[in-house]
Amino acid sequence: MTQLVIEVSNFLTKPIEGFLDLLKTWHAAYRRHKQYKEILNELSKLTDAELQDIGIARGDIRSIARNDADMNPNLRGWV
Repeated sequence: MTQLVIEVSNFLTKPIEGFLDLLKTWHAAYRRHKQYKEILNELSKLTDAELQDIGIARGDIRSIARNDADMNPNLRGWV
């Protein structure tokens, strides 16, 4: 009887855990995309002179925003 309870418990929890993992993955991807858009918008607002002052070409904005959104949050502001 105990084995049956364990098997039923595993049968019910495995799909639920998988679904929760999927939701966590989607949420993390949403946060990365939102951060990418925020960085892209902020850098796009700068004039060419301001971008040149910080060493960024206008054509590099998307690449910089994408790489910054994927950066380790512990390193943000230091690298």
